[in-house]
Amino acid sequence: INAEYMGGAAELDNPRNDDALVTDAQQSVHSDQTESQRTEAGERPHALKTLFREWNWDGGRDFFKFVLGADREARQRHALVLEVGTGDGRQAVEAAGQGFDVITVDAFRNNLGRGKNIARGKQLPGNITWIWSAVSNYTGTATFWGYSGMGRLLDSNDPGATTNPSNWKKDFRNSERMVVAVNPLDKLLPGVCPYIFKIDVEGSELRAFHGARKLMECQPPVVIIEFNPSMMLWSQGDDGYLLLELVHSYGYDLYDSAISEPLKKGFMSRLGRQRPVAYREYVDWLKKSAEWDHWGSWTDIIALLPKGTVRRKSQERWPGLSFEYRGKSYNL
Repeated sequence: INAEYMGGAAELDNPRNDDALVTDAQQSVHSDQTESQRTEAGERPHALKTLFREWNWDGGRDFFKFVLGADREARQRHALVLEVGTGDGRQAVEAAGQGFDVITVDAFRNNLGRGKNIARGKQLPGNITWIWSAVSNYTGTATFWGYSGMGRLLDSNDPGATTNPSNWKKDFRNSERMVVAVNPLDKLLPGVCPYIFKIDVEGSELRAFHGARKLMECQPPVVIIEFNPSMMLWSQGDDGYLLLELVHSYGYDLYDSAISEPLKKGFMSRLGRQRPVAYREYVDWLKKSAEWDHWGSWTDIIALLPKGTVRRKSQERWPGLSFEYRGKSYNL
């Protein structure tokens, strides 16, 4: 469910249908078997690439801003950016200001309103479509908790923050509640194939991707995923490893990026040097962050189609991302 971390949380009103449950179970078993089979065959486990974490880039901020300016041809043809999790709307407006067309989806109507206020009065070369819906792998409704004072929610030293252990509001009793529609992305946006797919759904990422199989089969060249295995576990009972394997299965190289800590101390200072790259080990390492903050720490997984990939549906060959940084040339 699209539950913006700095904007709210959600619970299901209607259970998923039996077909969705079977599909999820089959996907989980398939991913586990894949890891086991690779190990038995003596193959290396799938691993994250480290280029962007070495630059200490935040994937959802630094890399997203960078890639918007890296492809002039994409800007000129108004290529599509799909953003699931609007936040305050600034990034949608920034993308449209660069010339991209944008579809932005959020379960919290206030977030969409913030974005519209930022866009109001600006001459944007790209169009923005604002959609109010939660996303998952089923069609139904959900009860959504919406917060105000977005920035305060991440400061655990603030007595009014939901991350403060002594704050009675941490169980969402002081939040705005609303019933929202829930849709799979494939149903909400049939036939959409974005250039950039950016998603931040606060622990429900695996469910969202299970509802976006057709979208992923078109292989958007750039996918940016906020990734918090601790939140995935307590929000939906999902294993973050399965999400990494699922995205990898569509033909992507996965890159690690900068780690964000709610407490800004503890986890990375003590365990940062142990940072692994194999998917399974990486997820288990990142989940240890919950020892310092119950939200857990998070990062952005940057999934890129490798240069030369022939996209499955369009049969077009992806030329890769070409750019220069710190005096070096890259073509990913």
